Amino acid sequence: MNIFYQLIGFGALIAMGLSYWQNDKRTILLWQVVANLIFAIHYTLLHAYSGALCSFFQIVVLLLFLLQEKFNWSKLVTAIPIVAVFLLIAVVTYETPVTVLPIVASLAALLPFFQSRRRVIQVAGIASGLSWLVYVIAVRSYSGMVTESVLTIITAASVVGGLGVLGGAVAHVVRIVQRDKRQSAAIKAMQEEQTIICYGLRGALQGLIESGCNGPCKDALGKLDKHLNQKAHTSSTEV
Repeated sequence: MNIFYQLIGFGALIAMGLSYWQNDKRTILLWQVVANLIFAIHYTLLHAYSGALCSFFQIVVLLLFLLQEKFNWSKLVTAIPIVAVFLLIAVVTYETPVTVLPIVASLAALLPFFQSRRRVIQVAGIASGLSWLVYVIAVRSYSGMVTESVLTIITAASVVGGLGVLGGAVAHVVRIVQRDKRQSAAIKAMQEEQTIICYGLRGALQGLIESGCNGPCKDALGKLDKHLNQKAHTSSTEV
């Protein structure tokens, strides 16, 4: 008989899988309603009552979210009775801490309803999936194990992929900073080389003037001294 119970669970797994292949929102909702209904029956047969009640109530939640979107109800007003019912399920079905996990998973799954940030939705999905995964292992729901393992792995992979993109962006910024440092070092080296050339040129001009070559040499020396003084003043101001 336990094999029959497991086969029912795999029927729910197929229905859930079909929902992800649909393009129409109503069709997706329909398949998820079917999947949750079958899962509710499956968990009931396994005497996993908190999972059964959460799966059944998920049908109501899906329909409420659809109505909220259609009639533009307040999200908070819609969510308060949902949270209250989940907490009631936790109290009524409590036997061990494990029986609370479906409620934790269901509440975590509500976060995307209030939050549009992709990363928060992904983390909430992982938290929900892991909670369900521990629960289905405890109640020996093999179809549940497959479902939650696959969904959690897919969500975790998307998070890792996002972290990879973030890491690539950080690496790109680091490369830009390093390139700027190299360019700054090259510019500084060129400036030092030009300074040495200027001082060498000044010495040559000074020698020519002392040898009696005035006129253009003296004018050039005056302009060079003015340039060096202005440069020295600018450098001291920047420091």
